[in-house]
Amino acid sequence: MAKTKSAYVCSDCGATALQWFGACPSCGAAGTLTETIAERGSVKRIAGSAPGAISLDAVETRELERLSTGIGELDRVLGGGLVAGQVVLIGGDPGIGKSTLLLQALAALGSAHKVLYISGEESAEQVAMRARRLALDAGAVRFIAEIQLERIVAIGEHEVAFRVRVNGDGGKKRTLRVPGTEFIKRFVQHVLPRGFKRIRHYGLLGAAHKSAHLAAARTALAAPQPQPAVIESVAAFMQRVAKIEWAACPHCRLGQFKLVQAIAPHPRCQPSRGPP
Repeated sequence: MAKTKSAYVCSDCGATALQWFGACPSCGAAGTLTETIAERGSVKRIAGSAPGAISLDAVETRELERLSTGIGELDRVLGGGLVAGQVVLIGGDPGIGKSTLLLQALAALGSAHKVLYISGEESAEQVAMRARRLALDAGAVRFIAEIQLERIVAIGEHEVAFRVRVNGDGGKKRTLRVPGTEFIKRFVQHVLPRGFKRIRHYGLLGAAHKSAHLAAARTALAAPQPQPAVIESVAAFMQRVAKIEWAACPHCRLGQFKLVQAIAPHPRCQPSRGPP
């Protein structure tokens, strides 16, 4: 007799889970798991003898069309090159040269085929610098930097479709289509310089309703309201912290600097609009 069991399906990415989570384990969306009934049939055993062993010489094989990567040693390891529809996983310790090897292969393949480099760790600038350092002709290599691959809906020849969350519309998701160059530009803006770390705040410190949530928390805890921040001048700050008269001439120690003219930034230096 068939048995039933519950499964939970994400309405955003379609992933399934055997138990309920507050956020989807696959895409991370909150509150998207809904319970469904999955039918589980009983195991049926078919009477009969087990399949017998055969000689490998008797197995008929077919020659697969292989695509050369342009690197002889890599082709040899792959059995002659890449095969359409198959996935190759290259592993190794950090810094061993996995990204360098694949970039060299993509640059060679780009001379005769369309190639797309999707990075979940490095920025476009880092990959471009590596290509120049290796003197590779990577002009035909299309690049996308994305750490959440499940957000990419479709990749066309000239545009990329991906899901975004509209903050001004209650956080609803919609599909946005932009040219490939614009897609790369938007996500590269999120890549921090080396040595920097991004801090994201959630819950009470979330940017959307931070002031209202903190005020409600202080009221519930009967906590005093914070004192307004005192904004002091640069001169007062330097004098208080470093005991430095910043307007004093560093050479004669007698004269004082005076503001003669304020130079406005060039229009090209203005920060561009961030991604939605």
